[in-house]
Amino acid sequence: MAERRMTKDEAASYCEKTAVGSLIVLAALLPLALNPYGNAFFESPKMVLLRLAVMVGVLAWCLAMLLRLRFVWIKTPLDWPLAALIAGASVSTVLAINPHVSFYGQLNRFDGLLSLVCYVALFYLAVNLITSRRRLARLVAAFLGASALVSVVAVLERLGLYVLPYTTGVGGIDPTRSSSTYGNPLYLGAYLTIAIPIGLGTIAYLVAERDAAATRKEGHAPNVLTASVLAIVSVQLTALVSTNGRAAWLGAGTAFVILTLLLIMRGGFNRSLLVLFVPLLAALALYGMIQTFSTAPTAESAASRAGSIADLSQGTAFNRLYIWKMTLPALADRPLFGYGLDSYLEMFPKLRPRDWYRAVKENAIPDKPHNDLLQVAAGQGLIGLAAYLALLAAFFRSAVRAAARSRALLQRVALAALVAAAAGYLLQLQASFAVIGVAPLFWIAAGIATSLGQGRERERRRIQLSLAAGTAATPLLQASIAAGLVVAFAWGAFGLGKSLASDVYVRLGQKQAGEGHALAAVPYFEKAAAVNPYETRFPMLAGQANEEAFVRTRDSAYAEKAISYSRSAQAADPYFMEPYFREASVYRYMASSGGGPLFNAARVYETILSMDPYNQDAHFNLGITLYDLKFYAKAARTLETATDLKPDDGEAWAALGAAYAKEGRTAEARRALQSALRLDPGHGKAKEQMQALEETRTAGGSKT
Repeated sequence: MAERRMTKDEAASYCEKTAVGSLIVLAALLPLALNPYGNAFFESPKMVLLRLAVMVGVLAWCLAMLLRLRFVWIKTPLDWPLAALIAGASVSTVLAINPHVSFYGQLNRFDGLLSLVCYVALFYLAVNLITSRRRLARLVAAFLGASALVSVVAVLERLGLYVLPYTTGVGGIDPTRSSSTYGNPLYLGAYLTIAIPIGLGTIAYLVAERDAAATRKEGHAPNVLTASVLAIVSVQLTALVSTNGRAAWLGAGTAFVILTLLLIMRGGFNRSLLVLFVPLLAALALYGMIQTFSTAPTAESAASRAGSIADLSQGTAFNRLYIWKMTLPALADRPLFGYGLDSYLEMFPKLRPRDWYRAVKENAIPDKPHNDLLQVAAGQGLIGLAAYLALLAAFFRSAVRAAARSRALLQRVALAALVAAAAGYLLQLQASFAVIGVAPLFWIAAGIATSLGQGRERERRRIQLSLAAGTAATPLLQASIAAGLVVAFAWGAFGLGKSLASDVYVRLGQKQAGEGHALAAVPYFEKAAAVNPYETRFPMLAGQANEEAFVRTRDSAYAEKAISYSRSAQAADPYFMEPYFREASVYRYMASSGGGPLFNAARVYETILSMDPYNQDAHFNLGITLYDLKFYAKAARTLETATDLKPDDGEAWAALGAAYAKEGRTAEARRALQSALRLDPGHGKAKEQMQALEETRTAGGSKT
């Protein structure tokens, strides 16, 4: 008996289900995606999963429409703002100070144009495909299931039980705050500001549906389902408290208020609203128990942390305000299209004020302004910011109006929950930034809310383009379009494979270096640079590995390769300072005493200062290089600037004291060395210099 062949309609239906499945899989796996074999333990696998899900979703959706010879598109109030946002971001990328960074984003941030296009694709997939109660239920189940696992891991961390193989390759994990599968408490908090309102909305719907069904004497969802969601939200809230993230707390609290208000607007949710307080009370009780039995260290209590929200005079709050203040004037240099997406690190040398080291005590250089609107303005200019604000205004206007006038229970509750989630997420972004592991979920939620907000107008807003069927050209046209889609998919998959390979090579190299095998580490870093030479950090790491090999072997071939890789990294990103420091470091190692290499090192430090005039590290290193070259007067002037920029740098004071001593400026040398010892009483070189000064003075007095 011959097998029945799949019809085109059946194949189209299968493709459409695959596209829907890509959204569900992304919602379920994105928060959980990890790669213990890669350098970017958390971010890189999330980036790969995002792009792969988008490629599969878009390809399957397009093939479904192609098989049906009918292209369907749902118009939304967000179409024009989205088009303006993408167009503005594209121009910003072309005009960016580093177009490569603007397109792909910084390594491990991935916040460039490509990610923005992926987010918009997810939005339209959700708008056009999440069109039934069953699909919505499956997507919500994916959200809640993933958030339950993420939250359980976070709670275990607060207990002192670390179930994930964390590494220090990405900066380490703060044991006083839960990070779970995100590796950063800020990212985990951002995720929970979306997940918690969805969980609370699910509880409100299940309780309201149960009450309505009891009135109609009909069946309803089992009590065990409601109890399960209550338990999940309780753990979510406990995990949120464990992050110690004040912005996330504000976002989640705001989301709760908005959800409650939107439900009250239509009435009929009195019992549902009371039930929403159950997980809040359960979370407080659970967190109290955890604190009692926890073996994990605690920096400060949650109550103390919450009480510091309004304190803007110190800590991270002060740093954020300082960064915002210094960023605003720089926008005037590129007001229309900005510096390029995700290019704040490239901007920073232009932004750094003279009092940076005095005001901001964090050692890390910020690669984000920690404010979403300011980030958009810096990256995409005022045109991009206007398009973004228009987009948000259109979304909330459409969704809130739909939630207020909706009569269908599911639609009303779902819209209320999604609007609350969006508002809470966006609020916390004003003290943080979008990340690759959370932003896609926001865009999916926004797409669902926009789709639900269409209501009865959905069919009227449908745009349909039919291809002529039955002609000889139709199969050829279908095959051509399908082939183009498959080629684009293959090209994208190849790029993802290269990204993963580079990440794994770096991890293998770091493993060898960490075990003391410097020479064995070199080939891995070089392979990473060969696979992905346009990402500046890979050639920089290859140069650093060759530098370490040169220090171990004194083989000049390693030094030459280290310099070559450092220059390749500089060419890939001229405004990223670290490759310049690496090149200068090689020259210093090459120079046993004086000579050309030290002059080359001085030249590189001067190059850094030409772009970043208040870089204290460059002033310090230039100063000690000039000292080694025996240009003591120039060294002293340069080190004076270093100590003025960063008065709490004991090394700089010690070097300045040595330079003064060489010039015979004994009193000034003594004061500088005393400053070094005041900062670090155990500073060996400062003690030796001070002792030499005292011996010289004693000898001079005895001779007299």
